[in-house]
Amino acid sequence: MTQLPLRFPLKQQFTMSRFYVGKNAELIGHLRERGNIWMYSEDATGKTHLLQAFCQETNAVYLPADRMSDSRLDLTGYEMFPLLLIDDVDRWLGRVDLEEKFLALFEAVQQQSGRIIVATSKGSPVRQRFLLRDLASRLRSFHCFEVMPLSGVEYRSLLLEKARGRGLLIDVDVVDYLLSRMNRSHRTLIDVLEKIDRESLAQHREVTIPFVRQVLELGNE
Repeated sequence: MTQLPLRFPLKQQFTMSRFYVGKNAELIGHLRERGNIWMYSEDATGKTHLLQAFCQETNAVYLPADRMSDSRLDLTGYEMFPLLLIDDVDRWLGRVDLEEKFLALFEAVQQQSGRIIVATSKGSPVRQRFLLRDLASRLRSFHCFEVMPLSGVEYRSLLLEKARGRGLLIDVDVVDYLLSRMNRSHRTLIDVLEKIDRESLAQHREVTIPFVRQVLELGNE
C-alpha cells in the first residue's frame, strides 16, 4: 500500500483576506497565474502568511523546509499535487543530499506540469550557494519577487481597518503608540490588536494609551 505524503497543518487565521497587500499586488497577481515563483524578504514580512493563505484557497501543499531538512527527507509523492508551496527553501540548499532530493522533486513536478512556489528570508536565488548546477539553473529561472514590507502609513491603515472590522473604537494616536513599540510584523500586530479587543471587552475599558500600555505589560509577564 502506497503511503500518502505528509501534509502539514495550516494556521486558519492565515487567509488572503487578512493579508494586507500593500506594494505586493504584482506578486499576488503572479501567484494566481502559471509559472514557478521565488519570493524573498526579511523575516516577519508575511511570507509564511501568504504561502499558507494561498494554500488554503487552492489544491496545493504547504511544505515547511525547516521541519523537513534532515537526511531522512522523503519527498516521494508530492509531485502528484499541482502546486507545491515551499517555505524556508534555503534549508534544502548547501547540502548535496537535500539538493539532489529537491532536484528530483522539481523534475517530477515539471513532468506533471505542476508548479512550485518557494519563499526564503535569505535573498534572491542568485545569492544562494548551490552545490548542484542543475538545481541552481532551475531555481534561477523562477520568477523572482521581493515581498515588500508595509510602510508606517500602511500599517496604520491596516490596524485602523482591522479595528473597525472588529467594532473596536481606537484613535490614531493609540495606533501610533502601538507602532512605535511593537515589532512591525503583520502577524504580531494583528495578534496584539486582538488581545487589546479581548481585554477591552473583559474589563469594560476604553482603548486608550494607558490601557494599551497595561495590556502590553501583561503580555510580557
